[in-house]
Amino acid sequence: MTRTLSGLPAPLALRCHNSVTPPPASDVLSSTFVDGVANRFGFGEEEQEIRNCLHDYVQIGSGLSKPFLASQVFHMAFQYRVMKNMFQASNHGTQKLQSMFNDIYLRLEDNFSLTKDQESIIRVVVQDHLFHPSCVFFNLAHVEVEKTLRESQEHCQLVHIFKNPNRERILLSAIKTQCRVSKNALHELLRDSVIGDNTSTLDDFCHVVANRFKRGGAGFGVGVIERARIAIL
Repeated sequence: MTRTLSGLPAPLALRCHNSVTPPPASDVLSSTFVDGVANRFGFGEEEQEIRNCLHDYVQIGSGLSKPFLASQVFHMAFQYRVMKNMFQASNHGTQKLQSMFNDIYLRLEDNFSLTKDQESIIRVVVQDHLFHPSCVFFNLAHVEVEKTLRESQEHCQLVHIFKNPNRERILLSAIKTQCRVSKNALHELLRDSVIGDNTSTLDDFCHVVANRFKRGGAGFGVGVIERARIAIL
């Protein structure tokens, strides 16, 4: 008996070969059906890749029964649609959340104010500057104080204020107000030290002013230059 290269008898090999034949055209889902499913689920030009995947699946499963293949195509299209809806909902939610954050930020900007700690820090810097011998022109004190705060913004808890024009404006207003209040307080101390019932010696007055204005108080003493400046005032 004649045998083929596969080792099977020639008639049997021929029968096996003939049994593995492509399904007839009537058993293959048409491209029209696949496109109809894709259209039904709203797959347009942006989802062309999904549409191509459905066509490829039909070609790969060409040996399966038409009802089963059709149900699988429908199921795959449904899953793609669900995933797309979830993705769109996620993007919409993210955009809505971002919009809400922007709105909150604008509202906070409109109602921005300095904290108690920041106001306290500004007062300390202003008073220390007014006490320092380098402070010659009281009317320009706010300029030097703003410069000091800008250079030490991290230590002064003001990092989020600088480079924001609106917040810088509020900060400068607070500095000017504190400079005016502190200058008036210093002038009152000077007046009361020489006029009225509470006059004091230069040493005592320097001690009082240092405790009130100098950063760290009078604990480290009052220098000669500082004493001379207070005497001149």
